[in-house]
Amino acid sequence: MVRRILTVTGIIGAITGMVLVCYIAILGMFEYRTDTAKLRADHMRNNYERLQQYVDTQYRSIIFDTRNAEKELQRSLNDELNHYYTLLDTIYKKTPSDKRDLVIERFIKTVRKTDPRLYAVTYEGVALIFPENRDLEGKSIVDRRDDNGKAVIREELDAVKSEKQACVESSWNRNNGSSLSPEKRLSCLVRFDALDFYLGLGDWVTLNKPVSLRQIGERVGYAGEVLGYRFVLIDYEGNAVYHFDKGLKGKNISDERDASGKYITQEILKARNSNEGLVLNSERIDVTKERRKTILYCRDIPEIGAVLAAEADVIIEGDEYMQERSSLYSRATFRFISVLFIVTALILIGASLLHSMCRHYLLNTKRLIENFSRPLSKIEKADPKDFSLKEQRVCVDAFNRAIDEISNMTKKLIEASPVDSVTGLLNKRSMTDHLANELHLFKEFKNPFSLVYLDVDDFIQFTADLNKEQSQQLLCKIAEVITVELRRVDLASRWHGDEFLIILPRSSRLQAKLVSERIRKAVETICQVTVSAGVVSCRTGDTIDELMERSRRALEKAKSEGKNSTVMI
Repeated sequence: MVRRILTVTGIIGAITGMVLVCYIAILGMFEYRTDTAKLRADHMRNNYERLQQYVDTQYRSIIFDTRNAEKELQRSLNDELNHYYTLLDTIYKKTPSDKRDLVIERFIKTVRKTDPRLYAVTYEGVALIFPENRDLEGKSIVDRRDDNGKAVIREELDAVKSEKQACVESSWNRNNGSSLSPEKRLSCLVRFDALDFYLGLGDWVTLNKPVSLRQIGERVGYAGEVLGYRFVLIDYEGNAVYHFDKGLKGKNISDERDASGKYITQEILKARNSNEGLVLNSERIDVTKERRKTILYCRDIPEIGAVLAAEADVIIEGDEYMQERSSLYSRATFRFISVLFIVTALILIGASLLHSMCRHYLLNTKRLIENFSRPLSKIEKADPKDFSLKEQRVCVDAFNRAIDEISNMTKKLIEASPVDSVTGLLNKRSMTDHLANELHLFKEFKNPFSLVYLDVDDFIQFTADLNKEQSQQLLCKIAEVITVELRRVDLASRWHGDEFLIILPRSSRLQAKLVSERIRKAVETICQVTVSAGVVSCRTGDTIDELMERSRRALEKAKSEGKNSTVMI
């Protein structure tokens, strides 16, 4: 009887072992195929991500150069315009009060020979000096529009009415309509209230010399060749400013096709309609007459009126790929042999330990593993008395202590953090320290500063239909708008709920009000909500409580006057 039981047990064990080995072998084969497919996909994705990252790097570099050129031009125009303003003011003061009409005549004679870019327009929109078309001098040009349909003179009049000095952008075609992309013109303005007109000085925004489109193409092309990429820089008319094929450089390639017959240039120019870049699949025939699949990543650069495209071959079976595939095969083989050995050992010793493990270990261990496999925030404490084995109880005690320590450390970190956990701005405690420091600097060194106290109008009603996460996203968006509008030395904090407090060092109340107005308008435009603000400046003898009380009164006054406004006390 015992022999029969042992025989049956042996047969069952052998069959079970063979089934397990076959199952593990099949599972390993499928796992190897899955890993190989994943490896191929990872190589494809990595190749594309490297290509995209490199093109985006070149794009940011070009944008940086262009924006620096615009800032330099604006600074230069403002300096020159201040010179002409001083000249006009000198002529005005030297002219008798009963002959003010001679001021403009003398000024025109002086500036026509020095700078043909200077123009003057009355507050009614009449051109006094207009070198672009002298026939318009003495006539109303208030309805003059640029190539994009913008009423430029009206915008300039609105700008100089709100500020003494301003800057306006417009788009004009300097190539008699032959270009598809108008060029940007920057006009700096200054108001001359004594004679009711303003001066304007305009120039074209171009890249800093000696940088040009051709040099940009040469630069990115040389850098791309080192990494195995082929670059093309095409203007909006389809001209190849730079092309990796030297024979096409400088030519119009609007009708160029790839090996599959696709009008590839026209496809590249479609990137003008994409803000995040455009990915294209293509084919081309290389020097060995082989057809290769390629991928292109295209970025539109409106600042220079061109599209940048980089091409790379879709190649997977390289040395690196084969090495990794061989490593996967070796790992799968080793795993199969290891599992075969373990299964054999388990079959030999499993019968004698199965009952004990099921009773004293497996059931409790499964429950323990399920608990500790959850995310850290969802792990529950366990009672050591519920487990029979000593090792299990020790493990449970250790996990319980770790959970307590992690919870305590998390609370301490949150309490010690100077940053608001929702918006990323300073929290109230940290802002109070900065405010005390600014008061100290004011008392010791007379360094002025101002406060802007912001509050979102009807925040509770606006977020009534939103969940907590959506409400926090709105606060984060408002915080981002505030940060963009501030200087580096300015400090912003989430003071309480939907209230924000801003410190503006070395700023008067008027300057603080201008900053507050910019923030208010930007929040209304971007976040689709309105804010009210109270603005105050530090006075001699002020304390933190007095400053906050004045700013709170200013905010309450803004609320009572209809909201969506700034009140200065």
